[in-house]
Amino acid sequence: MTTAIQLDNVSFAYDAPTILENINLTIEIKEFLGIVGPNGGGKSTLLKIMLGLLKPTQGQALVFGESPAKQRINIGYVPQFANFPRHFPITVQETVLTGRLGVTRSWLGFSREDKAIAHEAMQTTHIADLAKRQIGQLSGGQLQRVLIARALACQPKILILDEPTANIDQRVEEDIFDLLKQLNQELTVIVVSHDIGFISAYVSRVACLNKTLLCHQTAPVTPQELEQLYHIPVRAIQHQHY
Repeated sequence: MTTAIQLDNVSFAYDAPTILENINLTIEIKEFLGIVGPNGGGKSTLLKIMLGLLKPTQGQALVFGESPAKQRINIGYVPQFANFPRHFPITVQETVLTGRLGVTRSWLGFSREDKAIAHEAMQTTHIADLAKRQIGQLSGGQLQRVLIARALACQPKILILDEPTANIDQRVEEDIFDLLKQLNQELTVIVVSHDIGFISAYVSRVACLNKTLLCHQTAPVTPQELEQLYHIPVRAIQHQHY
């Protein structure tokens, strides 16, 4: 099998308004896919369908040839920047270990294996030295790495991230995407972003979404396609990476 996720004529509506319409998308194993589009364009809804949290009102979504609910254990998810009390008394290690919930025998507490897997996830995301630190003491970039490590703790085959670098400065954003590029050597990575110019240096393909899939390609997205996507005049600006 070469396909990680298959969406066939997927549409979705909460009540009357249609959020997604006739989405056809194939995501290959170990692909790095960027999803871009305006607010309200359906990006987060599409991710929830891939995760099995929502069912299409029309069409079919498959993960490794099965329903997303059956394959959920193979998906690591990093939601939009977590909104929780930063003074909550939990350490980095304890936060990462919550990624083992549903995978391990949680009623007996975390096993030695769970802790070893969490430590490996922290090493991969370069936060092992922060293991005992309270999450309230972390910078935005450090906290984002913690959330990525938590997603990796379930040992997924697919990593899905919804706006992983929102409210983070450009230098830290580059560090996070360098990490995602490294993880892509072993995992299928799907990332939602508003910054098409930035992510184009990292992803292997871009899907432009605004209710429907407007472009779906490996070639650079043109200003004309961006105008179609955002419904306003757009001028492309090149990012320089050093």
